[in-house]
Amino acid sequence: MTRNILLKVAYDGTNYAGWQVQANQRTVQGEIQRAAKLIYGQDCPLTGSGRTDAGVHAIAQMANIKINTKMTLEKIPKALNSQLDFDISIIGAIEVAPSFNARKDAAKKQYTYLVSCDYRSNPLLAGKVWAYGYHIDILKMAKAVEPLVGCRDFCAFMSTGSSIKTTIRTIYSIDISEWMGMVRIDVCADGFLYNMVRIITGTIVHSASGRLAPDAASQMLDTGIRDAGGPTAPAHGLYLAHVYYDNKKHNIPADFC
Repeated sequence: MTRNILLKVAYDGTNYAGWQVQANQRTVQGEIQRAAKLIYGQDCPLTGSGRTDAGVHAIAQMANIKINTKMTLEKIPKALNSQLDFDISIIGAIEVAPSFNARKDAAKKQYTYLVSCDYRSNPLLAGKVWAYGYHIDILKMAKAVEPLVGCRDFCAFMSTGSSIKTTIRTIYSIDISEWMGMVRIDVCADGFLYNMVRIITGTIVHSASGRLAPDAASQMLDTGIRDAGGPTAPAHGLYLAHVYYDNKKHNIPADFC
């Protein structure tokens, strides 16, 4: 009997060309599907809650996989991890309804971005933090993001290369805080455009350090002009931190995701 299993996946994206399978590229989705085929002897379709780009990390990516097995839920992560490199880890598994889709059923997502004001970050965090190298005024940063919260047209906060139908998204919250000597940016929304969080980050960080006007992000919203903003922040400071579902509707334990 084919079962639909929801996996919680953490990974270091440094050595991968992103989440989604690509020809002749090593990807997170591709590695998990390869591991599943080795264990279960069949192709096992895997659907992620969304794509992450090359170099982007995940604390809790969600993905459902269709497998024909009687293996217990406790053993599935262990079996998959035995065939995966240490930079990808399946940290949980639950069974969901056959119709559940990790991408289509996601209600909202949260991304976290980490910035160090130092030119060189802690070597233990190399490749995990944007080593910005300039002083950042957190209060100015918090002020800069205020216009971005709500239902907006974020066309100016998208890199080219996407074929999406609409650039309107709802940002529920943007929280700026100090965390372990770094600046932490948490963005929660119903969906994200291509490089949206990285463009927001590059813009508000430049505004908060005085390298852009304090209202640069607001200008981008008003004009729809990408060039009014800052750079696209490096991929390696970005983490997919949380994916939210209607837990009661899908019978997902509250502490699973």
